[in-house]
Amino acid sequence: ITMLGETLANLDHEPRFVQQNLIDCHRDDLLLLDLPVAPASCADPALIPRHDRLFASGVPAPYAAWLGSSLWRHCPHAERIDFHWELETRRPIPGSYALHAIATVTASRQAERRFSVFRIARYDFVQFIQCMRGLGWEQVGAEQYGSDHVLHLYRKV
Repeated sequence: ITMLGETLANLDHEPRFVQQNLIDCHRDDLLLLDLPVAPASCADPALIPRHDRLFASGVPAPYAAWLGSSLWRHCPHAERIDFHWELETRRPIPGSYALHAIATVTASRQAERRFSVFRIARYDFVQFIQCMRGLGWEQVGAEQYGSDHVLHLYRKV
């Protein structure tokens, strides 16, 4: 099974996904994951804005344009859509945190509305590997690429 493009990092509850959706995997099946590295510990949330470039720089304009396009279509009275990140440090995988792209839609005819439109998790890999081991997957190898991503290969035990 191959999950590239940070697919697992966009899910709400990664362990539940592995338990429920990979249930038909057999011993020695392989799982390849592309995961972002946590540049700071979620144990000290104050450090995250200083070390996570994406969080520190705000929601990039290309993300906002892409994520906002459906909101402009479905909120016909919208006059402005602003984006910001919200930090979530209580995640199902210990040591991980997530950034939520929150869109605030402003319209003169309606009350201001907020939508969570995108989520991306970051992982402490020692704790991620332990979590996967508890789910019946053993790490075979890992290869870092770029400055903040790792390809992980797991084997079903």
